[in-house]
Amino acid sequence: MKKISFIAVVALLLFSCSDDFVTDNEISGNNQQYDANGQNLTQSSRIKTEDDYYWLKKKFAMALHKAMVQNVNLRRFLKEEAIKQFDGDYDILYNYIRDEKIGDKTFREMLLPFFEKESELSQIESTLGALTVFVPSLPENSFSAQTWNVAEEVPLVAVRLLNNRKTPIINSEGQSFLLDENAIPAFPVIVIKESERVVVESFPNYDRNKNREFTAKNGFKFKFESPYYNHLTGTGGGTGVDPDKITLAEAWNVNGKHQNLGWQRDYIYYTINPTNPDGPFINNFSETIRNFRIEGSTPYNALHNISDPSSVNNNLSDPDLEDALIQSGTPSQGSFWTDGKFDFKIYINYNADSPDLVKVFDATPESLFDITYSEKKIGFIIDEKIYTITDIQQKTLPLDLEVLTWRLHDYSNEWRFRVEEVDLQVKNTSTTSSSTKHNTNFEFEASGELFNVVKIGGKYGASSEETHSSSKTKEWTESSDELGTTVVHFGDNVIIDEHVMNFPFIQIKDTIYRLRRYKTNECSFSLVPRKVQ
Repeated sequence: MKKISFIAVVALLLFSCSDDFVTDNEISGNNQQYDANGQNLTQSSRIKTEDDYYWLKKKFAMALHKAMVQNVNLRRFLKEEAIKQFDGDYDILYNYIRDEKIGDKTFREMLLPFFEKESELSQIESTLGALTVFVPSLPENSFSAQTWNVAEEVPLVAVRLLNNRKTPIINSEGQSFLLDENAIPAFPVIVIKESERVVVESFPNYDRNKNREFTAKNGFKFKFESPYYNHLTGTGGGTGVDPDKITLAEAWNVNGKHQNLGWQRDYIYYTINPTNPDGPFINNFSETIRNFRIEGSTPYNALHNISDPSSVNNNLSDPDLEDALIQSGTPSQGSFWTDGKFDFKIYINYNADSPDLVKVFDATPESLFDITYSEKKIGFIIDEKIYTITDIQQKTLPLDLEVLTWRLHDYSNEWRFRVEEVDLQVKNTSTTSSSTKHNTNFEFEASGELFNVVKIGGKYGASSEETHSSSKTKEWTESSDELGTTVVHFGDNVIIDEHVMNFPFIQIKDTIYRLRRYKTNECSFSLVPRKVQ
């Protein structure tokens, strides 16, 4: 057995040692669940079948494998396109690049001879607009886009199904099989799936997505679900910076540390402290999700929370596939290796009169878990090996995801965070009632021709809070794993404890501050005001 994440563990330890904030204290929030089936939500207009378009994907997989067997230039093209990571992962959006030239033929023209008639491929292109070829990074560096030896390796082709724990593995030479959920390939394989990072015209609510539209020469159009995934024209991803530790420490100290004499965010946003009860709004900070962690009753349950199929149908009937059942090893919960990076979406209800703020980020399995694998042979089907998970432990992902400046005079004094892991960007909506609570202790003071917002008194001051109610549209994403909700109050302490570290041999003393942690049933995070200007 080998542990693939040793380097990641060392990196995490170095990060923890160099960062003044640690995050091991858990404080439960509101664990209310959002059940899509119980909300009478608008149904998706996306046409789905019980087998999740398996037969269309299989036809494409068979043709792709035959084409790869015959043409090394096609394999080289796929490797180069995957390495571009147009959406931040090793994905290739077929409809967008199908007319790219590979020698004297296009990608599409290389596939056509392996269909009985062109209408079969046309049906796939029109039905599966988000069809994607994904090159996974498999354990122990056994295969990846970076290590793919195109001259010698012809990968098999897997089909990712959102409603089945097993994974079909396609070999055009008649050795196809159905890989069990507790097995991960140790041989070259690429994956056919639908992208979870783009939206296409056939998806409901496509027009509501206001991100830039991309159009291929063939007329195919798509948008990135979020600018975070746009690596075609932007840098994509996050640009996190360390929070202002000095100001946070001051907020902890001026309020008497464990005495809780005032609200720490009062000091950060309005310079209010026990000896200075009134203060103007300071627009230098923004709330930031400092880190993120998947939770569960066990580490395997935590993995299950983000990788299990959204609706399980293990009765896939395909006479060409022979079951590859692995009798030992702990299940990998939905073959997460076919998904690439996990995609997370956070909905923040910060004001009853405003739509929820939506933030997205992604994470590799290795950034969320330390995983130990064991190698096994499955030579009774093909002369190859597979990996099974023998141990898994959660770890905390450093994030620094900027959310919003907490203007208490404009926004609610409590924000609700709802988290989901997304497997397909088909967005749906429903209308729900929403209410938020607001502080009322504010005045506007004239300063020349300008007006400053001044908070009168710490906490609620001499007044109280008022409730604002309205109807608002709630969004949810099809085929997503709901990870629960929690509530953050403006008055919650950001720092909840400290510990002084002495290093006598190098004459260094440092203070470690422990952050408050918000926990749903399935995930947890710390929220920190970070200086942004």
